[in-house]
Amino acid sequence: MSLADLENVVNLAVRNADKKGCCIDCELLNDTFELALLGEEKSWGKEYAKKIAWHACICSLGGKTPNYLTIMARGSHGGYMEHASTEGSPLRTKEELLWQIRTALGGRATGIVCFGSENGLSIGVAKDLEVATRIAKNMLTNYGMDDEFGLVVVSNDKAMEGGLSEIIHNKVNAILKSQMAQAVEIIEANVGVVYDLVEALLCKNSLSKVEIEEVLKGRK
Repeated sequence: MSLADLENVVNLAVRNADKKGCCIDCELLNDTFELALLGEEKSWGKEYAKKIAWHACICSLGGKTPNYLTIMARGSHGGYMEHASTEGSPLRTKEELLWQIRTALGGRATGIVCFGSENGLSIGVAKDLEVATRIAKNMLTNYGMDDEFGLVVVSNDKAMEGGLSEIIHNKVNAILKSQMAQAVEIIEANVGVVYDLVEALLCKNSLSKVEIEEVLKGRK
């Protein structure tokens, strides 16, 4: 956001504090920021909130605690996770990219573990599947990370042609299935952590990185 945008958020927070007859604190500023950025708060029900809460758990279990997690529904979304900021080199290794795929598939994996192979399937992971697919495809066609596929960079147009399209589709799907299986294993081995994070989120709606780490510390 620009400085002007941030100034508008602060001014809105001042007006909201005046209406409520309260002081401006971090919680009010945070609520005002999300209101300005994402829209009015909505209620999508407790069960939906649980699914959104579980979606981000695998990120913490993978060793990279998010900066922020909320199940507060606003605008067109039912909650979101702000990934931890990346420090140092912008380069990503193959394992780091696979970890990103596992994280993206965490919502579907958790749904399957907690609700079963049928009830655990929902349309709420559409964007996550898109992200996971894009990363896996780039590993093949741009980053030369598959021995069999080779080091040749393939343009998007070429990737859609004939037999090559089928090869890429099958290899991308194989990567996603492998990482999904690992995501399911991680969730199954840490169901207690998942439920603790869910309860904390249902209680507070949003958690900071420090609060998420406190929940995880309680399970160690």
